Amino acid sequence: MTDKSISLVNLTRLTGHNTAIYCLSSGLRPDTVLSAGGDGMIVEWDLLAPENGKLLARAETRLFSLLPCADLQLLVAGDMDGGVHWIDLADPTRTSGIAHHRKGVFDILRIGDDIFTAGGDGKISRWSATSRRSSESLALSANGLRCLAFQPQRKEIAVGASDNNIYLLDANSLELRHMISPAHESSVFAVCYSADGRYLFSGGRDALLRV
Repeated sequence: MTDKSISLVNLTRLTGHNTAIYCLSSGLRPDTVLSAGGDGMIVEWDLLAPENGKLLARAETRLFSLLPCADLQLLVAGDMDGGVHWIDLADPTRTSGIAHHRKGVFDILRIGDDIFTAGGDGKISRWSATSRRSSESLALSANGLRCLAFQPQRKEIAVGASDNNIYLLDANSLELRHMISPAHESSVFAVCYSADGRYLFSGGRDALLRV
């Protein structure tokens, strides 16, 4: 690894969460970001006025994953117990929590009207963003699924797992196209495709970044 110095400037410090922050995402509005964590709070931060965060929702358990759907005014969050929370900001009466995975929901991915959740029970589930119902689940591993990424040209979902493997699925059928085994010496915590879709990057508990 080439050692190149970079200059970092601390623009502001956002305070308000009481425990660990497990997930960050872009906000539903320009110049905003969302955070969620161990205190169950989902907070919106306006980067143009960062002094105070806005509490959008709160769960009675730790939140591990978060997906904003700005066009639907919807937040989807996954908790440590396998629950999937559908938070309707336009109509709070439609907000619901569904016990689904047997363990934590570690990542959430949206492709069109389909939403995919990666569970600690080793299953990936497909949901409808509009009906908020699960249509199918596929058991990939005896260990937890930790991360998801989508390659639109090949319509492919990469799934990183705690069994050290990466599973490449057809996004339409969820058919297993290929398994990279082992991808790392321990759990795969992060996957990401390059902008041109040519490369798949992965980060593992073994402190390695692989391409």
